[in-house]
Amino acid sequence: MSTRLAVDLDGVLANFVYGFVKYVKSGVMVYSPYEKWVETGYEPRAWDFPEIINRELFKQAISTFHEQPLFWQSLPSYVANCNAMAEFLAQRPDVNVVYLTARPSPSKGPSALVQTNRWLRAQGLLGDAASVVVVMDWQSKVKIVEILAVDAVIDDHPLTIDRIRLKGACGADAKLLSRPWNRDANLPRCDSLKEWLDSIK
Repeated sequence: MSTRLAVDLDGVLANFVYGFVKYVKSGVMVYSPYEKWVETGYEPRAWDFPEIINRELFKQAISTFHEQPLFWQSLPSYVANCNAMAEFLAQRPDVNVVYLTARPSPSKGPSALVQTNRWLRAQGLLGDAASVVVVMDWQSKVKIVEILAVDAVIDDHPLTIDRIRLKGACGADAKLLSRPWNRDANLPRCDSLKEWLDSIK
């Protein structure tokens, strides 16, 4: 039976931070120059973006950002991680990769699933052994990992990894991809996607 991996998108392959900050900027809700963040590769120290937006405005933005036309399809990639993923897919046709992401769909236009497939195809990351699952929240990710009997998971969201490990799904092969916003989580982690992919047997 083929090894099955679950790979998160936002924070792992796709730069959600860039797209979200751009949306916040469009609403004139920022505290600092957007251009500066782009130049320096801004990454928040916590997932509610405390450096740029207060809690109430964050709640507004996080509930509406996905209504922007083709938001998911337009996100930039983390180039090094996408390159590592593409190389892995080419070298390991025996491994089944499930791109597992929690993304709300807009009320109009292409769904999150359609946009995600288009984005992955544009990155050269869809192949015969790859599939896409889009869910509404991180809790649903945990259920999908169990249902699909996934062997290993990489995600940047601590609660996702913590619950998967607690349930015994994937065991020690559920890893957190290190990002500034998850630095305080006491969980097994990898510093790069390549490091995690290199560990897959």
